[in-house]
Amino acid sequence: RAALLHDVGKAATPLGAVDRAVATLLGWVGRGRVEARWSGAGGRRGAIAAYLSYPEIGADLLRRVNSDSRVVAWAAEHHRSPAHWSVPLSAGSVLAAADDAA
Repeated sequence: RAALLHDVGKAATPLGAVDRAVATLLGWVGRGRVEARWSGAGGRRGAIAAYLSYPEIGADLLRRVNSDSRVVAWAAEHHRSPAHWSVPLSAGSVLAAADDAA
């Protein structure tokens, strides 16, 4: 379930493929500054900030529908370093490898 649902927060953002690619590059270059600066903004900037926050958005959506706590945790944590995972390292490593291969 965690492997299938960890990116569900992306569905809550109104961006197409090109804008998602732009957002990903901005997020990589900006390293957290873009989300902080554009959070709450309207239009394309706000949508990009929301997209870059999709792990937290997805975890919140999963929490609201009473998903298993491990699924919620993986949605929130899958871009963090393994030292910051609350899921067991063995499970997280398998999920991260599957995500990287996809």
